[in-house]
Amino acid sequence: MGKGKRSREARERARQEEAEAAKNERPFPDPRLWTTEVKAIGGERVSEPTFIFPVDRLRLDDGRVLAFHAPTMPGLYLLTAKEFLVEGEHERQAVLASIRDAAELEEWADVNVSDDSLALDALGKIFSAVILSAAAVEAYANEAVDRLADGASIERRRGKETQQIPKEEAIRRLGLDEKLHLVLPIVTGVGSIKGKGPWEAFVRLNELRGEVVHYKPRVTTHDLDRLTACRKRRGVRLAHASATERLRSSSAEDLSLAAAPCGRRT
Repeated sequence: MGKGKRSREARERARQEEAEAAKNERPFPDPRLWTTEVKAIGGERVSEPTFIFPVDRLRLDDGRVLAFHAPTMPGLYLLTAKEFLVEGEHERQAVLASIRDAAELEEWADVNVSDDSLALDALGKIFSAVILSAAAVEAYANEAVDRLADGASIERRRGKETQQIPKEEAIRRLGLDEKLHLVLPIVTGVGSIKGKGPWEAFVRLNELRGEVVHYKPRVTTHDLDRLTACRKRRGVRLAHASATERLRSSSAEDLSLAAAPCGRRT
């Protein structure tokens, strides 16, 4: 077994041990679960932390009914994204710390990645964090629509035209940005985030999600300065639609392949 493979396996064992230790330290109730804290029962205040867990049911192939505590999808997506981002950034740092000098014949570069597998692991986790963070935003926005009063409608302006979108059609007819701008203020009682810092974070996240999900081969360029400058402009910022939870990473672009419309070296 080569030294590189032994090092990768040792890092993976350490990572798994850290992840297992973190799981054992998770708070109760798990923030990924849909829970409601009980303050009183029958008019009497409870003396210790008490929670209600909504239950979902699923019929198994053998006919038995499985009951399980329902997750809150925005929380599940966002916390999983954070775990991916933390792990991916840790691996990215390990990749940068282990770069090696290029061979004499490699006139096009000064240093090379010494562990391609670790670099790809880092990329995969950072990309997964982007996708799941975007999923958290959309789940949160759709839940906000569901919380509208029955019979409610959303007023949407398109140019000179004003449209009334019934609640029953809002998830399908409103774009994600419209849900955040028009629906969230009604449900939360807080003004729209449009034009503010959290909105910029949402727009950036949406762009990154599009670059990852709708991958397109990039144009080829031999202009290394242009390529480097373009990558430096494209940091990673992950945002939660509520504007109270935002994940940021300003350095992931060093390894990011989602740098369109930047070119690539040949």
